[in-house]
Amino acid sequence: MTPGGRGVGWGVVVVGLGLCCAARMSWDEAAWGWPSGELAAFLIEQRWLRLLLAASAGACLGVSGAAMQSLLRNPLAEPYLLGVSAGGAAGLAVQVMFLSGEAVATGPPVTGVLVGCLGAGVLVTVLGTRRGVLDPAGLILAGVVISAMLGSAVTAMHQIAPGQSQRRLIAWMLGEIDEGLPALYGYAALGVALLAAGWMAWRGRKLDACSFSDDEARSLGASLGRMRAGLLIAACLGAAAAVLIAGPVAFVGLIAPHLARSLVGPGHRSLGPAAACVGAAMLVGADAGASAGAAAMPGVGRLPVGLVAALGGGPVFLVMLRRYLGRGGHEL
Repeated sequence: MTPGGRGVGWGVVVVGLGLCCAARMSWDEAAWGWPSGELAAFLIEQRWLRLLLAASAGACLGVSGAAMQSLLRNPLAEPYLLGVSAGGAAGLAVQVMFLSGEAVATGPPVTGVLVGCLGAGVLVTVLGTRRGVLDPAGLILAGVVISAMLGSAVTAMHQIAPGQSQRRLIAWMLGEIDEGLPALYGYAALGVALLAAGWMAWRGRKLDACSFSDDEARSLGASLGRMRAGLLIAACLGAAAAVLIAGPVAFVGLIAPHLARSLVGPGHRSLGPAAACVGAAMLVGADAGASAGAAAMPGVGRLPVGLVAALGGGPVFLVMLRRYLGRGGHEL
């Protein structure tokens, strides 16, 4: 991609993110347009909080998906392939259902999400490592198995949970942004996304070399072990921060890196920051769409942002999938 084309692509990314943010600040489920009157300050504060949380979670998903696809050399990989989302769900379920009534202080509910996400990431890393070397195929298989096991455990806990805890878990599993979280969580998640994207930009040339075969990457001076460990850490931390804020949101981590590559090119110096911006725009846009739908249909309520992202991202994923169909098939 030429520098001029990359500049145009960055312009599209920035304008798209700005439009999504403007749309989110311009309406909610209660009213359209910029708020005015006695409640103006309160409404602006509430909209800004949701904008911050959605943007930070989307940015984490975008950069996490870019890191995951680079790590596994698989264009259809996405953050939850490592079972991080299932780990977060299991951590929340255990804390809310079994520890909330105990005398031992366990902290806010998001503590269980964070512990579960990081625990699942560490477990998958250990299972996918052989003789000190991270094996991409082993990581995929371990992630699928861990995700299935933890998903079954969450389903079992859901069946025995009391009514209030059950509703809480269902809402979170659908990808609901928790408005009860303070703005500090949004800023912290945004910091995670910026650090991960900055690291990918800083190590861009080495990460580009890791896209080739192992022998070619080593001949170009890339340390595969360090690069893969860095990508794994970036993917797990980004996914954990996103799950902590918005639950297991699908498709954003898968689609955002592809859109970023089409706009700014495949080089990692631009890919990480662009994927973060595209992911933020996608989730903010999904949240704005959910609020607009609630305003247009009073009494229905606002759909969870994860559900809106899945409804919009599913067709996009099917279009992307057609590019890879038939590569390993046989003619009938």
